[in-house]
Amino acid sequence: MGTPVRPQQVETDYRDQTIQSFAKSILRLGQECRTLADENKTLKAEVERLTNCKSEADRLKAEVERLRTSSFVTAVPVEEYEKLKSNIEMLERQVNYWRIEAECDHGRWQRCLEDLEHLRRLK
Repeated sequence: MGTPVRPQQVETDYRDQTIQSFAKSILRLGQECRTLADENKTLKAEVERLTNCKSEADRLKAEVERLRTSSFVTAVPVEEYEKLKSNIEMLERQVNYWRIEAECDHGRWQRCLEDLEHLRRLK
């Protein structure tokens, strides 16, 4: 027969396993937080780029309207106007999409930070 296991030894082994499990979870969450932070930086840069595109689209839209209403210009070709209008709509949809993506990533980032804080408090 084997040697009997003392209750104190079992409790110590269980605590060590629990601590190791928490440590692994904290490391995993830390890595996820770093990954999300990198993705968040990338998304912020993309949102900034798209915001600049939207500014440019707004400027072009105003320019087209100014040209259409000016008396010394006969008219902007309809095809060109429609092409500009469709480009503006596409850029607005892209800006909206990335704004929603950034908000979702921000929420994920917040949840990771909350989970990490909760695990730290369990120590």
